[in-house]
Amino acid sequence: MSDMRIVFASSLFSPFQIELLRELLKINGTTAHLLFSLASRQARGSHWQNYDWRDVAEHVHICENPANENERIAWIRGSVRRLEPGLLISQAFMRGVYHGVAPFLRHKTFPVGFWLEGVNPGYNFAYRRAGDLALWWRLRRADFVLAIGDRAERLFRRFCRNVKLIPYAQDLSPCFSIKRQRDDERPLHFLFSGQLVERHNIPLMLEATLKNLREKGDALRLVLAAHGPEQKTIDRFVARHPEMARVIVYDREYERWSDRLRPFAYSDVLLYPSSHSGWGLVVPEAMASGMPVISTTYVEAARYFVRHEVNGFLVKPNVEAVAACMARCIEQRQRVAELGARARQDAAAGDVRAVARQMVAAIEQMLGGTSRLARVPDRR
Repeated sequence: MSDMRIVFASSLFSPFQIELLRELLKINGTTAHLLFSLASRQARGSHWQNYDWRDVAEHVHICENPANENERIAWIRGSVRRLEPGLLISQAFMRGVYHGVAPFLRHKTFPVGFWLEGVNPGYNFAYRRAGDLALWWRLRRADFVLAIGDRAERLFRRFCRNVKLIPYAQDLSPCFSIKRQRDDERPLHFLFSGQLVERHNIPLMLEATLKNLREKGDALRLVLAAHGPEQKTIDRFVARHPEMARVIVYDREYERWSDRLRPFAYSDVLLYPSSHSGWGLVVPEAMASGMPVISTTYVEAARYFVRHEVNGFLVKPNVEAVAACMARCIEQRQRVAELGARARQDAAAGDVRAVARQMVAAIEQMLGGTSRLARVPDRR
C-alpha cells in the first residue's frame, strides 16, 4: 500500500467508525483521523458514549459543546487544515458536515471524496428530485464516492465517475464468539434491534407476531432491543391485544458497548422487515452471531448479505409474507439452525478487517495509484 493520510469528516460519534479507524491504522503506510461534529444524540443510549477509544485518542477529534451549527462548520474546517490530510472523506452531502468540507472541494490541494448511504426510496417525488439536484451539484467536484450499498452505487454513478461500493463495517469478533445453544423446547425468539421508528415497520412486526401467537400458541417471543417514538404504537397495540404482553420481551438497557449483544446470544432469528435502511449494521451482527435474517430488499445490508433460503429470507414488507416466514421458522427449527450456521460463515465479508483493506484498495484504484494522493508528512 502507498502512503495514505485520511481524514474523515462525520457528524455523530460512532463506535463503528472507530473500529474502522483502528483497522486502517494497522495497514502499512496508512494513517487516519476521525472528526465528529456531534458528540451524542438522545436517540443513542449511554453505552455509545461509554465506548472505550483511549487507544486511538490521538486520532479521534470531537467538537465539544458547539453553540450552533456554524461553530461545528468552523470546527470541521479548522480541524482539516490543522491535520493536513492527504485525502479528505466527507460522510454527508448535506448540512453541517458538507459545509465544513465544501471549501476543500472548491480549492483542492488534496483529493476530496464522499462515503454515503443512498436516498430513502420512500421520499416523495419532489423530495427525491431535490435530492438528485443536490447530489449533482455537490458530487460533481468530488474525486470519488464510496457508496454504501448497491443501490447507492448506481445512484452516485449518475453524478461522479469514480464510485465504488464500500459498506459500513464493524468488529464482528464478539458476535462470532457467541456460542449458539439450541433448545427446541423453548419458544423461538425473534429479535428486532434498532430504533423504534416508522421506516422499520413496527406495526407490521406486531401484527405478524400476533397472527403467529394465535395460530402457534406459546411458541414464539418477540425481543425488542430498541427505543424510539414508535413505542407508543407498541403500547397501544398491547392495550388492544393484551395477549401480546406475554410474548414481547424488552432487552434494551445497556451500560457497556458490549451489552448491546446480550439479546443476540439468546435470540434465534433477526426480524428486520424495514421499508428503508441506509445500511443496517444489525444484519451482519446477527448473521455473525449465528442467526438467519428475515428482511426485505429495501435494507441495503440485506441486499448485500442475505441469500434467500440460504442464510436467511428476503420477503415483501407486508403482514402476510412476514407472518408466513415466521411460521416456517417456528415449524422448522432444524432449518433455522442450518441457515444460522451458513449466515455466520457469510458474515465475514462485513468484518472491519476485510472492509478496511477493501476501502484503501478502492481509493488507490480510483485515484490512479499514488499519483493523486497529496504528499503530507505523517507527524505521528
